[in-house]
Amino acid sequence: MSTNSLTVVSTFTKDLWEQYGNRSIPTWFQYFDSNVKFHLHTEFKPIVDQRITYFLDTKEKIDFLERNTRINRQGTKDMHPVGRKWDTYCHKVYAQYESFKIADTRYLLFLDADVAALKPFDGNVAANLLDNHFCGFIGRDTLLTETGFILYDLHNPGSTHFFESFINLYNKDQLFDLGSWCDCGAFDHVRKNSSLPFKNLSGKYSSFIDPIAVGTIGEYFDHWISKKSKRTGFSKHRKFRGKL
Repeated sequence: MSTNSLTVVSTFTKDLWEQYGNRSIPTWFQYFDSNVKFHLHTEFKPIVDQRITYFLDTKEKIDFLERNTRINRQGTKDMHPVGRKWDTYCHKVYAQYESFKIADTRYLLFLDADVAALKPFDGNVAANLLDNHFCGFIGRDTLLTETGFILYDLHNPGSTHFFESFINLYNKDQLFDLGSWCDCGAFDHVRKNSSLPFKNLSGKYSSFIDPIAVGTIGEYFDHWISKKSKRTGFSKHRKFRGKL
């Protein structure tokens, strides 16, 4: 793995590409360093670029979706609606795991497809953000982690155990023993049970609903987390930047 090299990972459908990805993802190729690699987990190829590796669904993910759909797996009424969407958000975890297995860079950055780049970003920025931690995440005090941005240092010898624990929640259906079945709940479960060093990149803004919009990561990225933000291409929470 090259020093401070970086791979960016994301997953999206053709429908999501047409809704907003065709506006957000092109900004990555504008602002990420030319040496950055991209792993896009999707069923079609919207961009032709030699830095991109495209991934189709794995047998493990297909099996997970089919067996739990077959038994009509549903959450309970006391669960948050997002926490019931195991089938929607499992794609993010499988994308991270599959990219982890073959990445030949030191750093791995997962981005939601509705994240736009605003400023140049490369492996050196990643290294500074992580500051010798295994993972940088967007933590929130009263909510689950915002998993639209997760940064990993694959040079850490504990990375294999982390990712195997992460994917086993799905491959072994352990996810359904948790209180939340979305990828945020899965990530927080593995993180809290890990001895690896994690860094909350929300900093002093962890009590805010959208720490990216107002914190350090917001210098580099804008996350269009609401339906309106996806339409307008601008996070409504950025208006609070510099005011909290």
